Amino acid sequence: MSAITLAEFTHLLSACRPPSGWGKSITVALSGGPDSICLLSLLQRARLGVSLRSITIDHSLQPTSRDSALRTRARSEAIGVPGVVLPADWNGAKPRPGEAVEEVARDARYRALWRGLQAGEGTIMFGHHADDQLETVIMRVLRGTGTYGLGGMRAVRRWGWVGDRGQEITGPSCANDLRADHPLRGMRTFISRPLLPIPKERILATCHAHKLEYEQDVTNFMPDLTVRNAVRHALSRADRPTHGAISPNEIRGSIPTDRIHDPTFMDKIQTAINHVHTLAGGKGTPDLNLMRAYVGKMSARVRQVDQLGTYYTTLPAFSNLCAVTDYLQTHIRPSPPSTLLLVPPPHQMEKDTTHALVLRILRYVSPHPWGTPESEAHRRRTSIERIAQRVLHEQEKQVSFCAGAQVLWSPVWVRPDGRIRTRRAGEESCGRTKGWLASRQPPTTSLERKVHPGESIVWDNRFFVRVPDSPDLVVRPHGRFVLPQLVRSERVVDDCGVEFIRELSAI
Repeated sequence: MSAITLAEFTHLLSACRPPSGWGKSITVALSGGPDSICLLSLLQRARLGVSLRSITIDHSLQPTSRDSALRTRARSEAIGVPGVVLPADWNGAKPRPGEAVEEVARDARYRALWRGLQAGEGTIMFGHHADDQLETVIMRVLRGTGTYGLGGMRAVRRWGWVGDRGQEITGPSCANDLRADHPLRGMRTFISRPLLPIPKERILATCHAHKLEYEQDVTNFMPDLTVRNAVRHALSRADRPTHGAISPNEIRGSIPTDRIHDPTFMDKIQTAINHVHTLAGGKGTPDLNLMRAYVGKMSARVRQVDQLGTYYTTLPAFSNLCAVTDYLQTHIRPSPPSTLLLVPPPHQMEKDTTHALVLRILRYVSPHPWGTPESEAHRRRTSIERIAQRVLHEQEKQVSFCAGAQVLWSPVWVRPDGRIRTRRAGEESCGRTKGWLASRQPPTTSLERKVHPGESIVWDNRFFVRVPDSPDLVVRPHGRFVLPQLVRSERVVDDCGVEFIRELSAI
């Protein structure tokens, strides 16, 4: 297996460069394993002309974790990159010995990484590779993902909203940590994964070729610890000719019943692997190379649907795709702040494009933190298809409705002069155009917030409000579209700055 060349790595970097460039610095999330060590070494050799550093997170879950983190930092500095070790931020939820840690550890790691990034916007890189990508797709299949989810992790995306699972970030209570400008900074910070197309074997070959030392996390091979580890264990046995197809009974023996509550868990993993293998055109014993190649094609498909960059293909299945970015530029019209007015064309769209379009609009209009599952109606297929049927195909009654993410969809007429009015069933167009207005659903709880003189707050996860240096002010919702209004003693105060901060971009 050949090592990754510098020319090849430079090409990989071009495919995961953020739209606005690398920013002020590049930070590598350095676990100490071969993947991140390989990435760090390649980045140092590439000499991109921006500040480069590493952050290693000490989870303190094992007696040796501190020593491992310090060795990792020393290796970073030996490569020529300054490094720092930070403790995981468990937020009071550190798991006890023997508990599954996957999601909790990920959240703790990302919180700590964010605090390490607070010096300024830039790019953080992860060493995820093609095998990780395949595992991610298998896990998504287990959760019932649609075709759009088969592309796996994005090569580049925004860090996203900052806060603890949707908590609105406001004012002095967070002044020493999650300041009000942090949501904006999170939207200007990007995650990049240059090694996604590269299989694990080539990463190991690169480490060997350059004599790079690394840590080996034995928990990666404990299938009873996390769902990902169980999937990894199953995939590691999937294409062994001496074993043939994976035997769920054989694997299940290594997974304690108190870890996997569903007795058919390994059967489901096997079914998911077989499903992806079949989609890839395979027959018989699963072929990992074939599945990796398929996931790579699906990643390119998602990229083309979103139109994140120039991508050309001669594959018939991809030739008629409509890019969501192009669609939005053509079919949205001016509308009130925080809303989106869509004028759908009469023709049908490809299903992947439809789903991507709906998700992007939900994320833009929703009051849930941008990029969270809640802001995309948890990507529930039933919600997405209901919106598509009623808005894009008008297969049901033309009445206002909500199908998730606290986004209200209302049928409207768009007059030639651009003015909007409610559309009712049976009305003639009279020169007007049919449209749908997506807006924030009326709140069910109070959004009124007392504010302090001179502070800035994020209100309703949609607006950035700069408060004037005056006392006794309150921000409250106003009007049908739930816009922020600053008042003092029931009188409106106009000398404040208000900015809608949601993004309509794909990443």
